[in-house]
Amino acid sequence: MAIWEEVETLQPEQRMKLLEKLTDKDIEKLWYIAGDRYKVDASIRNKVMGPDYSVHKEFPLGFEEARPTLSGGEDPSLVRYHGRAVGIPALVRNFEKVFWMPPMTTELKGRVLLRKGSFVGTLWPLYYHVNIAPSVVPGTGELADATLDYLDPPFLGLNAADIPQVDSSTQLRKYWTKLLLLSIVNAAVGIGVASRFMQGASAPVGTLLKNLLQRPFFLVFAGLFWMMATALVAVVTLPETSPWPFPKRHLPPFEGLVDYLRHVGPGVFVGVGWKPPGRRPPTWWPWEGWIPWGTTRPPNSGLNGERKFFTFIMVRSP
Repeated sequence: MAIWEEVETLQPEQRMKLLEKLTDKDIEKLWYIAGDRYKVDASIRNKVMGPDYSVHKEFPLGFEEARPTLSGGEDPSLVRYHGRAVGIPALVRNFEKVFWMPPMTTELKGRVLLRKGSFVGTLWPLYYHVNIAPSVVPGTGELADATLDYLDPPFLGLNAADIPQVDSSTQLRKYWTKLLLLSIVNAAVGIGVASRFMQGASAPVGTLLKNLLQRPFFLVFAGLFWMMATALVAVVTLPETSPWPFPKRHLPPFEGLVDYLRHVGPGVFVGVGWKPPGRRPPTWWPWEGWIPWGTTRPPNSGLNGERKFFTFIMVRSP
């Protein structure tokens, strides 16, 4: 219970620093340390955690009549966590989990935001159903406080009216400003490449521009370079705008995923993601333990072929 007392002394802003200070090995050890709480006598737990302790307090509470608005975390019916995962490529290692209750229901839903732009968010919307109740990790028999089940429609039970609204006006203003600056840079690079190709690197800038205007072919090349580079940046960096994408069948490597959470302390959870058994991956797959195809009995697998996907920590946004 020492880890609980230590986390409890931290201010919400200080807890966010755990995402940077903890190493990958620290996060993996934290899963086992958090499990020691289940072995402690109930009287000691009540003394340290308080008699009114409940995991539910870390998530949205109450019956909502309207869907929440995601506009920076001001809406009390919506709770956000920032997290970091271990054992997966850096592209999806940092994430954000958003929890809310759909209107006129008592069910808790959530979504993982990979923060890689609208294109990635549309491919992997990553909605899940939340079950706050004691559970058991498959194969290992380890206890957990809650599960996040990445169900496919229609089992997820979400429709368009249940999905939070997104106030992304500030993000869009930053996006268009950044895109304008990048388009200017791309245009300059395109002109520079075409000019250097014509006259060589040692030619004066004035001569290069003059020759460029006299040769339309190279001017067209510069324009095409500008358009392709700007379009690529526009697609990749476009922020997610309202509304969020509608839930769909989870694509690899997230199909069948279930997250198991352990409460480390106020505002802090550690979790493991487990996947059902599947086909063996090809020999060229580079990331051991991060296999979208599944495998029969890999390392960190359960008795029935389930396998550990990753370990992660998530901290509630202040």
